[in-house]
Amino acid sequence: MRVMVNSDNPKMQLKVDRVLVLINGWEYFLEKPNEDGIAFGLVCGYEDELGTVYLPEVNPYIISESYGMLEDVLPAIDWEWKDEQ
Repeated sequence: MRVMVNSDNPKMQLKVDRVLVLINGWEYFLEKPNEDGIAFGLVCGYEDELGTVYLPEVNPYIISESYGMLEDVLPAIDWEWKDEQ
């Protein structure tokens, strides 16, 4: 898990547990999902949006998935990793 901070609003932070890339090129920076498979996070696609994602719905379209410390993953555009500020 890594904390990602919005560059324009440092109070906006996400505790990123996993990063997904879907076949359409969209990136999902997600917090830990609940027992129902719902995770809060940032979705970067045509527009960037914060909200919840139902993981069983996107699972068939995942082409890349990263977990753990995420030290080799770049943050979303206009965001930065808290430990690199």
